[in-house]
Amino acid sequence: MAAALTAVALVYAWFATGGTGHFGVGGPEPTAGAYYDLLGEAFLAGQLHLKVTPRPELLALPNPYDPSRNDGLRLHDATLYRGRYYLYWGPVPGLIHALWRLVTNSPLYDSIVGVGAALVMSGSFWLILRRVRQRYFPRGASWVVWGSSLTFAAGGIMLYLVGRPAVYHEALLMAAAFLVPAWYSLLLAWEPGAGRRRYLLLSGVLLGCAIGSRVTYLVYAVGPGLVLAWGLLRAGLGARRAALLDLVAFGAPLAVTGLLLVLYNVLRFGSPIEFGVSYVLQGSTSYYAMTRQPDGSMGSFFSPAVIGQNLMIYLFGLPDIHLVYPYFPVAWVTRYTGSGFTFPDVSQYRDILVEPPVISLFLLSPTSLLALLLPMVFVPRRGFGLGGLRPWATGIALGALFMLLLLSASRGVTVRYTVDVLPAITLLGAVALLAGSAGRGVGTWAPTQSLLVLVATVGWGMSLLFGLLLGFGVWLHSFPIQAAQVQSVSNEWVARLGATLRPGSVQTWTEPTGRTTWRGLDGRYLKDGTIYLRVPEPGTTLVLRFASQLPAGTELAIVVDGETRMRGSMAASQQVWWTPPLADLETGEIVPIRLQVFGQATFPPGSHLPLVISSLHFTRGPDEAALYRRLVR
Repeated sequence: MAAALTAVALVYAWFATGGTGHFGVGGPEPTAGAYYDLLGEAFLAGQLHLKVTPRPELLALPNPYDPSRNDGLRLHDATLYRGRYYLYWGPVPGLIHALWRLVTNSPLYDSIVGVGAALVMSGSFWLILRRVRQRYFPRGASWVVWGSSLTFAAGGIMLYLVGRPAVYHEALLMAAAFLVPAWYSLLLAWEPGAGRRRYLLLSGVLLGCAIGSRVTYLVYAVGPGLVLAWGLLRAGLGARRAALLDLVAFGAPLAVTGLLLVLYNVLRFGSPIEFGVSYVLQGSTSYYAMTRQPDGSMGSFFSPAVIGQNLMIYLFGLPDIHLVYPYFPVAWVTRYTGSGFTFPDVSQYRDILVEPPVISLFLLSPTSLLALLLPMVFVPRRGFGLGGLRPWATGIALGALFMLLLLSASRGVTVRYTVDVLPAITLLGAVALLAGSAGRGVGTWAPTQSLLVLVATVGWGMSLLFGLLLGFGVWLHSFPIQAAQVQSVSNEWVARLGATLRPGSVQTWTEPTGRTTWRGLDGRYLKDGTIYLRVPEPGTTLVLRFASQLPAGTELAIVVDGETRMRGSMAASQQVWWTPPLADLETGEIVPIRLQVFGQATFPPGSHLPLVISSLHFTRGPDEAALYRRLVR
């Protein structure tokens, strides 16, 4: 176990640092990586608002919450209330940051917290499965425990979460890091013997910390609470007192957590149920238009009207997978019509904000579907004593169901929110798989057991594949330099495989820019990169767009298949149009296209240069005016 956990820790550290091994705040989101540290500093200073002072220009705006007006002035995604900054995320991670700073007098980076939280989740997941096998399914296969645990650790959503060190992911990871150990404590509590209430109390404390990190985790307390309440109602007179004490042991820490959160909100906003979401300085004008209130603040983040469509997204989100980085450039729910049933395109929705990628829960964790077999597992059968496993699994299943409904009521949809549900359904699926390997529910017939092995292998493979692609893809947000390196490797592999791939495997219209290197040449600079594209149809225009305006005196050379097809000066603009003479090449053939950008400006060695290619694609039609309108629409 120690060796496996060490290996997982190294993988997490590699993704959390962009492969550099350097923990810290970096990348394009330095403020997002420091929010909880700011909250910890505020707590140590004896205050609930951040020590950061809002800019006077922001406070002077007639409506400071309008993202079209506060751009460049706001502390992004912070809560502004009565001239002070707060955070709407749960306070428990802030307390951990405060304790760390108090002891070490140094910041606690969210990359470190993310790795630690993910390790706690993975280790607790393994402990649960090991205990279930020892206590309830001793004939179950050990490979199920190890395979399920390692797949949970490295597959699904985990690498994506640790690969973007930011407050958005830290809040999620911290909540889940308290939740999964709470399930382990509950599992021990349901076993006969002494210490039942001690474990119930511990699980209540851990669930309280999860709720204090992410308040929506309250629903995970409802499931076990209902099971304990049902046990109280069914208990006879002699056992009723013990059942009541069990419920109190579990519920008391949760009640204390609720009271503290109410006090926290009242002291900040004068309302027990306002967490600060109504006063967030977010950047989406469309979301602001959806939720805007008469006073300029935002309305509720939840709406029952969107549950149906969001369930479709989370359960049946089919990603648009590309062979080139970042693999999921646009991961909507794809349109599919068959047998009278239609999956609508997410882009048609106007009352939710979708942040791609969007991928089905059942693709991130295919073996979670095995959880549907648990009713068969729990059918009474001689020789199987499942006593405490039934109420434990029932409590988790109810919590997962409530969380899925609550998640689907949210106006924001993104793959990172799937961590609110994935640990529960993945764990229940693993328990069902473990029971099946012991012959429970599916029998011990050799073909059935072979089918079980096949299902597990395919499911784990899919989860690991999606997890790896998401883990590398999220570097686009957190580690752009490393993302460019991954991009170059991906494109080179596409080129090598191009001869054997079917025509539709390599995208024609949108491709990343591949490997790019900068070299100083006697006071000049050179951007030299190679991409791999399928040769477009004759008459197609190549559109090359830069992230910033080109300096005067810049030249562009385009080399196709080793031959210079264009070289000349470019106007001081961000966009270049070119109709390549490619008649000698076969349409659909994959060829390397080398781009060389020359300029007169001088830059110090190692400095950041402004010429960054933001997009390159082919489009039909020579009318540049119409083409421009199409691009900016």
